[in-house]
Amino acid sequence: MIDVWEHHLPVALSIGSDNAKRHYVADLAAQLSSLVALYVRAAPADPGAAGVALRSALAWKGRVLDALTDTFASLRRSSPQDVQQLLAEIRLTQNRMATLSVKGPQGGDIQAFRSALDTLEADLQTLEAQLSRKSDGYRAQTQPITVDAVQKALPADAALVELVWYLPGALNSTPSSEPPRYAALVLRKNGPAQGVDLGDTATIDAAIGVMRKALSNPDVKDFKPAARALHALTMQKIEPLVGNAALLLIAPDSELNVIPFAALMDGQDRFLVEKFNIAYLSSGRDLLRMQQTAARARSGPVLVTSPEFGHETTATTTSRKGSLLRDVDFLPLPGTVAEAKAIKSVMKDSKLLNGAGATEAAFKQLKGPRVLHVATHGFYLDDKGLPTAGTRGLKLKPRKEAEAPVRSDNPLLRSGLALAGVNTGGHAGEDGVLTAMEVSGLDLTGTELVVLSACETGLGSVQPGEGVLGLRRALVIAGSRTQMMSLWAVDDDATRALMSDYYKQLMRGGARGASLREVQLRMIKDQNTAHPFFWAAFIESGDWRPLPPQ
Repeated sequence: MIDVWEHHLPVALSIGSDNAKRHYVADLAAQLSSLVALYVRAAPADPGAAGVALRSALAWKGRVLDALTDTFASLRRSSPQDVQQLLAEIRLTQNRMATLSVKGPQGGDIQAFRSALDTLEADLQTLEAQLSRKSDGYRAQTQPITVDAVQKALPADAALVELVWYLPGALNSTPSSEPPRYAALVLRKNGPAQGVDLGDTATIDAAIGVMRKALSNPDVKDFKPAARALHALTMQKIEPLVGNAALLLIAPDSELNVIPFAALMDGQDRFLVEKFNIAYLSSGRDLLRMQQTAARARSGPVLVTSPEFGHETTATTTSRKGSLLRDVDFLPLPGTVAEAKAIKSVMKDSKLLNGAGATEAAFKQLKGPRVLHVATHGFYLDDKGLPTAGTRGLKLKPRKEAEAPVRSDNPLLRSGLALAGVNTGGHAGEDGVLTAMEVSGLDLTGTELVVLSACETGLGSVQPGEGVLGLRRALVIAGSRTQMMSLWAVDDDATRALMSDYYKQLMRGGARGASLREVQLRMIKDQNTAHPFFWAAFIESGDWRPLPPQ
């Protein structure tokens, strides 16, 4: 089944829009998940079956993200004028969609707003389909992905933990009412793949919700039961399979994407970060991508910090009626000034975009900086259309439920970053809000590390097999190699200290993942920051190794 699927997949992913590709893979993922179900249900002791199940997961998880990343990477390097014109049209359409989404219905005409947004969405899908036909980037995906190839790419001290959302009913030809489940497939440098069924997704997702609620609120003093409960459902079953591994390369799926595994707690009240170095991947296939020669950065590090959001006026407040962020006041972030100063002291060649200069237009002009650090307000609008308030200065205005802003259903238009002038309508034709959709159109080829020192930048719409549709996905498509993001509204002072120490570790030659771990371990020992709220929000996805020499 996998061979047939992989034969047709490159062709299917070389046509159509991002949305069409995701629907195609979602339909076929149910078929491949039957191989996972077969192993964990019928042959849990058979290493050969475990290998087939792992190959299935490697072939399917995150495949659309890989395809999009390869397409844009190959076309950015392409010189034909028609290709560059097409890329420019896509960016322009994305910007128009973002501007319209942020502005919201004008004069209360919701129907006209939705019609205009639908028209732009259709235009974007047409342009993306044209782009796919011009790309040769999918040729890299035509070679079958094998467990042996991934195993050879594994570090000697690492264990790949491929987490999979699967449908037990896919084993049968007739529809089944059995709910979806999670499984873990584990691979070490030597030996066969192993796996374990973790349980139904409803139970685990509920535990994820309880844990996130406990960890994201420093007033919840007794967070340990929630951290222990989720550990018992997941890592307690997985740890016997990882042996003496020191590094866990975790490729989450579905809701498991939005928890910090570092903060899970075992029966001896030890955090997982105290036992393992942890890095996150989209899929075990990322290990193969990391073996390829990376594009070189085209400029030095850039720090985008402490934007001058501006003071709202009566005119601004009126114009925001019905807009995406009508309920938000973007307040100054005093901690980001000291944060930038501390980072620049250890990364002396960095360029600073701050205050009135931290504009959306300046951000969009960046081309492959070696490191991109962004310290500002981030937001993710959930299904209720309301961002979370946090101590990093975000203030929500009270409103009646009936006055909820009208928003797009596209998750890339519901998460973003606030930049200079956001409270007063923006600068130079930009609204001061950089949405994830606009981020996906940036050219970050050669960027080794993007750090989003802001609230909720790791959140988005979760789709089984395709990860989180939000800023983290957008940054991968834009070409960045590693992304450091937050899973909840963070504390300004604690974040400033965490980031300062992190860059000190990094500039001393520390690995991207291990440097974050060292800082977290120190914060755990300090009673003022021992609560996971202060240290566990940030996760790192992508290449965990040290930055390459300049």
